[in-house]
Amino acid sequence: MARKQKKLTRKQRLQQQEAVALPRQARGWVSPNEKAKQRQELVEDMAPLLAIVETGAGSEEENLFFLLADSGDLIEEPEFEAIFAEPLITLPTYISVAEKLGFPSPDDLFNLPEEEQGEKKAEIMEETTRRLLTDELRQEILTALNGLRLRWKKEGQRPEAARAAGLQLILNDRKSKGLWSTIGLVQAIVLRSLEAGFELLGATMDEEAGEADEDRPLSDLYKRLNDPAITGKLEQAIKKVPGLENYLDKQVDKLWDEAEEALFRGELNLGLFTTEELEAGAKIFNRVMRGQTDGEATADSTKEQTQNLYVQLNAYLAGLFTPERLEQLRARLQTILEEGGYPGRYTSYVRMMAEAMTEEDAAENERPFLLKTLLGELQTTPIDEADDEEGEEEQ
Repeated sequence: MARKQKKLTRKQRLQQQEAVALPRQARGWVSPNEKAKQRQELVEDMAPLLAIVETGAGSEEENLFFLLADSGDLIEEPEFEAIFAEPLITLPTYISVAEKLGFPSPDDLFNLPEEEQGEKKAEIMEETTRRLLTDELRQEILTALNGLRLRWKKEGQRPEAARAAGLQLILNDRKSKGLWSTIGLVQAIVLRSLEAGFELLGATMDEEAGEADEDRPLSDLYKRLNDPAITGKLEQAIKKVPGLENYLDKQVDKLWDEAEEALFRGELNLGLFTTEELEAGAKIFNRVMRGQTDGEATADSTKEQTQNLYVQLNAYLAGLFTPERLEQLRARLQTILEEGGYPGRYTSYVRMMAEAMTEEDAAENERPFLLKTLLGELQTTPIDEADDEEGEEEQ
């Protein structure tokens, strides 16, 4: 019989609410109360800007928007240094938009009269920006803008802080979502991403073909960027675009986390374990996790089960990887690198883990990698449960 759940005290309810709020805040979520307080603070911070707006020729709303839309110079501030739209997606997106608007080649655009050329360039950039604006990129920009405003306030730069506050207030409003692609700061980020895309594509250029292939799949381009043979070209590309090095470092960390999660879920299946090894792992899993009925399970007991599972699988891996078995695993990783057969964005992760597994104490030091790989492969490899049950009955 399930235990009767105790009524939570006020303190426990607050702790529970805080536990729920923390991961949301990490993703940029703001509670309604915090949102109201922040809006009030932004309104107060932008007060110096209103005096300027009131003196303009148009309406206050128009003057405010045009003043804030002309914000491309903010990209020079350190808070925005590592913010890019995905460069290797920005370039083909820009080309696709230009072609759709009737400009399949740069010459078609440059042959227009200067005024019309400027209008068409602005139209292409606005549509490209609109297509590239993901929720993640929007949140990155808002977070950086908030940091910039707070820094300027701390430094006593009230007019600059007022400008940041006004822009933040507009972009925070759900009704203004359609205006994002017209804002100078946002377009400047996309323009820098476009430049980075050209440079990175140039770094992946096939010397034999003599030209870069923007139609090559993104996964192939990522594999090329991780090729030691183009390290020199990549370093030159990084030097040409401010902030690109920090962005790529940030992407490496992000891709590392994604790769480990994909490994754990079985989406990145490297096939490092044999069928017999997986069957042995499945027996351990079933023995530990089925030791309790659903009715008896509690949060504490489930946590204890999970810890017990990790302990037992860890012990299994410690005994499994003899020097001979470790050499077989190293050979398998090298084969994987040579043959590919996995998403290209994980190339750097697979290469780094292959290098890490060549170390003398790799079986011990890289146990988390081996454990996640085992759990992931267990999820994607069919195991005969009848055999497992027979094995459990014999024990």
